[in-house]
Amino acid sequence: QARVATSAFHNSGQRLDPPCCHEDTRQAVLQEIFEWIVWDTTRKTWIAWLNGAAGGGKSAICQSVAELCIARGILVASFFFFRTDPTRNTILHLVATLAYQLVLLVPDIKDLIVGAIESNPLIFN
Repeated sequence: QARVATSAFHNSGQRLDPPCCHEDTRQAVLQEIFEWIVWDTTRKTWIAWLNGAAGGGKSAICQSVAELCIARGILVASFFFFRTDPTRNTILHLVATLAYQLVLLVPDIKDLIVGAIESNPLIFN
């Protein structure tokens, strides 16, 4: 739990007024990402990583996608990086934060995650 960055959650109160795409903006990219989430059965990974220049709207796009997924009951976990937050500006908290959210959503997975941690205590390093 020491590695869980609750401030990185999509709905964290510590993310004051999280950015979101204005209505009718970035529709093409939102549609492309959402279709990948819902319809792409050929994907080789279940993790999407959006990167780009600072101020390019990545957080707004990701927040909008998270809200679309929440509305459809399909959001599993999220992590919002932020360069001035020491718990969100490094990957050290990423795995623990995602695992924590998975356990909250799918309690039956807890034993598998605990087993993985016990068999490899350095998993978060």
